[in-house]
Amino acid sequence: MEEYSSSDLHIHTGYSLDGEVSPGWVIDRCMEKGIRVFTITDHNTVAGAREAADILARGEVRRSGDRAVSTRPSGANDGYSGCYIPGVELDCMYGEVHLHLLGFGIDLASRNFDEMERDMKRISRDAAGAMIDNLVRLGFPVDRQKVLQAAGDREVTPEQIIESMLTRSNRECPLLEPYFPGGARSGMPYFNFYFDWFAQGCPAYVHCEYMPFAEAVALIRDNGGVPVVAHPGQNLKGREQMVERLLGEGAGGLECFNNYHTVERADYFAAISVRNGAIITCGSDFHGKVKPLIGLGEYGDPGEYAPYLDRSVRSLAALPNAVII
Repeated sequence: MEEYSSSDLHIHTGYSLDGEVSPGWVIDRCMEKGIRVFTITDHNTVAGAREAADILARGEVRRSGDRAVSTRPSGANDGYSGCYIPGVELDCMYGEVHLHLLGFGIDLASRNFDEMERDMKRISRDAAGAMIDNLVRLGFPVDRQKVLQAAGDREVTPEQIIESMLTRSNRECPLLEPYFPGGARSGMPYFNFYFDWFAQGCPAYVHCEYMPFAEAVALIRDNGGVPVVAHPGQNLKGREQMVERLLGEGAGGLECFNNYHTVERADYFAAISVRNGAIITCGSDFHGKVKPLIGLGEYGDPGEYAPYLDRSVRSLAALPNAVII
């Protein structure tokens, strides 16, 4: 197994409503880029993780606990050896705080995840209409019918709402000006708009009754996985000390190194993890066009925490449901 620099433990596919690429694409690109340890952690669904596992199974790979010699998947680079860790990213609530919880090494055969996905789809459908209503109330030029057409037979996403407004006909709208090319928030307009307007505490925020944090932890642990709080610096701004409680109430670790934490924030969370004997993880949170400045395998440098991160990654790769490639 390689060190941390060849790992990416937070990747989304098109099975996430805000994702774009296929699981097969992720596997191929990880192999091409030499990313030896990787996960697929789609939002509130294991469909992408299951598809990736099926693709790898056809290449005669094995689980980490098996003794049989593994062979590399068809089309992989010569000499490629690595590990795929099946995962998921769950929306959940800790009191009134909206969190994302990563689950690593989960049992993809469990029907518990199918029940969870049905509940999450219902919540997403209910929230979309309220989000549009809030934007209209704030003066945004939302074409509801256009948004519904873009969604097709899937749930409406915040990104589809945003994309529907960023058209030439709305170029002069002052509220949208920062998100058009050349604007102050145009680097990743979908991502930035979401966190300017839809995120918790923002003007168009819609409260959703996601599962409690304790329930999300239990769902992951009861199905063989390790729960890790995703990008805590993004979801816990001003309440960062809360991670101590989250670790004490079931989280197995923190995602310290990602594209949203400053060096200081990453070190802050890593120090807390070490002090609590928790694992630390690294992940790009790759989505595709929604986050065009984020590439696979890209996240902050762990610096002095590199050996601890490496041990953490190795512990996840040793889970029974991890797959040796």
